[in-house]
Formats: sequence, structure tokens, C-alpha cells
Amino acid sequence: MRAAPSPLPAAQLFLAYEPMAGEILMRDAGSLIAFETGQVTSYALESAQERGQLFVRPGDQVYEGQVVGQCSKAGDLKVNVCKTKQLTNIRA
Repeated sequence: MRAAPSPLPAAQLFLAYEPMAGEILMRDAGSLIAFETGQVTSYALESAQERGQLFVRPGDQVYEGQVVGQCSKAGDLKVNVCKTKQLTNIRA
């Protein structure tokens, strides 16, 4: 029996320290973070796509704190990608 190949490295080896190569550049873009755990809905993605580029599709499972997209502004932004539409005709 043969094991399936893994996308993760089995081990990492440390070769040596090297001199500093320069300043570490910061990103200009922020991240879109999932507000809650659940299944992504197309209704929620309609409003979330206005905030930036999304990495998830309707039907995907996400967990709270998962990166679901990239935002054009600096800093992280929490979005609710699991929001569902109310299915009633009753108005208050």
C-alpha cells in the first residue's frame, strides 16, 4: 500500500543564518475576516464583494476568524459571509 502525497513538507531543515537582506515591506491591502462559523451564502457575498476580492464561494464552510478575502484598505475587516435572507412577508 502506498501513501498519498501530501501538499505539506514532511520536515524543514535549517541551513544557516544570513545577514539582513533589507527592510521587511508591509502590505498595503488588508484582509476580509469571517465574522462567524457556518456555510457561505450568495446573499451574504453580494454585500461582502463590495469590500474587496473574495476567496470563498457560496456553499463553502468557513470558521470564525478565517481569511475570506482581500480588502483594498489597510487593516483587517470582519464580514458576515454566512448571513441568510429573511424569508417572511410580514413587516413590523
